[in-house]
Order: sequence, then C-alpha cells, then structure tokens
Amino acid sequence: MKTLKTVQFKDNLVYQTRAGRDRISVADAKDAIWFQYIDGEEVLGICSLLPITGNGGRLKAVWVKPEHRGAGNGTAMVEALMAFARDRGADRLEVIAYNPKFYEARGFKKVGNPRPNGTQRLVKEPV
Repeated sequence: MKTLKTVQFKDNLVYQTRAGRDRISVADAKDAIWFQYIDGEEVLGICSLLPITGNGGRLKAVWVKPEHRGAGNGTAMVEALMAFARDRGADRLEVIAYNPKFYEARGFKKVGNPRPNGTQRLVKEPV
C-alpha cells in the first residue's frame, strides 16, 4: 500500500542528491517536516513541508524517482501532503516549482511572474 511516511532529513539525503537538490538550506532542513512516499519498503518519491507564517506551509523538494513517474505517484504524493497539512490546520499552501502546470492541475494558482531561474510561485487556498 502506498503511503506518506514521516522521516528525518538525513533519510532523504541520497534522494536529494539524485534529484539534483543538493542546495537545501540548513534552515529549511531543520524546520521542515520530511516525508518519503513509499510502497511497502520501496521509496517512490520524497517531499517536505515547511511551515510558514500563519496557518500556511510551503511544499519543498517534491520529487518522484524517474522509474515511478507517469503512474500518478506525484499526484498521490502531493494530495497526501496536502491532506497532512489540512489535517494540521493549514489553510494555505505554496510551492515554487519548475513545473507549474502540474500544480495548477491540482488547484494551485500562479502568483506573479516566473522567476529568472524559470520557477513559478503558486498558492492553493483553501487547502
């Protein structure tokens, strides 16, 4: 059964490197809640939720292993992460993404213009 499992930051280091995300800040690593999206013992993807002001959160480091892409795992992982946040009182989530269409399809709305590095800030409220 596929599920979102809470883990320590260090448990995701190997996946952070594979995802090309070796620039996670120490502050983000310390303050975020880290997850692995698993099927039995197999890690399909990783993600994190960083609390921000008020009752909001920021999705960070959302990544699915290449061999598990295209099978709905990214959608299921983000939906599980949104449910986790909602169950803990979050009424707003944001993400800064390279793939804004993925998040728009899940109800997030673009905020502002794309950044110079190609990312786009998106917000979903209510969660």
